Amino acid sequence: MPSAEMVTAISGLVVGLGGISGTVAVARAGRRTPGQERRDDFTAITASLQAQLTEVKAELVEQKNEAAVQREGRRQDSRTIHALVRYIRKLLGFVREQGLTPPPPDPTDERELAGHGLP
Repeated sequence: MPSAEMVTAISGLVVGLGGISGTVAVARAGRRTPGQERRDDFTAITASLQAQLTEVKAELVEQKNEAAVQREGRRQDSRTIHALVRYIRKLLGFVREQGLTPPPPDPTDERELAGHGLP
């Protein structure tokens, strides 16, 4: 003869299994409705996300290309500035060799001259 605890455990198991199977049946029936199928159209959602991802990738490639062009422009600007600085130094040296005093530089904010090595 089964004990009361065993009967309670078995009945709890049966009720639990019944609840699970009922939940699964309701969920399956709910997914089969036309409205639910439209909301859960994973193919459409996936296609939309794929299109957006393609757009983002294309935009990223474009931004990388623009950044590369800007970096090359900055490198060229830097080369030009360094060439001008060398030329000015040569001119100042030439003027001093001639025994002349070069003109004083125009008043300039120190932040503009920072890093350019100008006298």
